Amino acid sequence: MVIDAFPYNAIMRDGDNGIVINKKDDMVDKIRFFLENKAELKRMGNNAYKSIIENFSINEQNVEIIDNIYSVDYESENAE
Repeated sequence: MVIDAFPYNAIMRDGDNGIVINKKDDMVDKIRFFLENKAELKRMGNNAYKSIIENFSINEQNVEIIDNIYSVDYESENAE
């Protein structure tokens, strides 16, 4: 459950992998809803887990990209 503000609302898809709320009163209503609908809570939790694994896990491709971004080319610096 996140507030409707960037970057949270860009990651969380309301009703799919979580809940985006506009005001704190909405939070109470959603908590009550999930107390009565455990299956829906579990479904969204599973979707949230999948979203994190697919979009924010470190894998070989991500490591290479990060390494390229933060690598320092010492040979180029020393040549100047």
